[in-house]
Amino acid sequence: MEELSFTDYIEKNVYVVAIAGNITSQSVRLFNQFISPILNQVTKHTKINSLVLDMKAVSLLDSSGIGLICGKYVRMKKSGKKLALCNVHPSVQEILKTSGLGSTFTYYQNVPESLAILGTESNDTAINPTGPTGKSFQDVIEQKLVTRK
Repeated sequence: MEELSFTDYIEKNVYVVAIAGNITSQSVRLFNQFISPILNQVTKHTKINSLVLDMKAVSLLDSSGIGLICGKYVRMKKSGKKLALCNVHPSVQEILKTSGLGSTFTYYQNVPESLAILGTESNDTAINPTGPTGKSFQDVIEQKLVTRK
């Protein structure tokens, strides 16, 4: 099994998770085991408004990883919170773009930039409520799921 490692901390109103390793079908279970309790904490905590995934040390993301991150994005959005990505490797950005979900996420250059912006926002501010087509992320995902059947 492919190994992943994580570093997590809370700064300002933001929960940051730094990921090291590739997020693939081999490691997605470990990633889910780590991130699910954090999501439970973030969605219930009134002072934390965002979850930032620092992907500086992630150079590969496959469809399993995309699916997991998308599911967490939807859960955060439903709870009125935000999920953003930072330090995204160009190859990972290309994979997200190719999957049709690249514009769904908000990207930051680095953790300090994400903290500067997200750490000062209230829980009422939405990240990317609609994509470039005017459709919400939920609409895009539901449409993709329907077309796969």
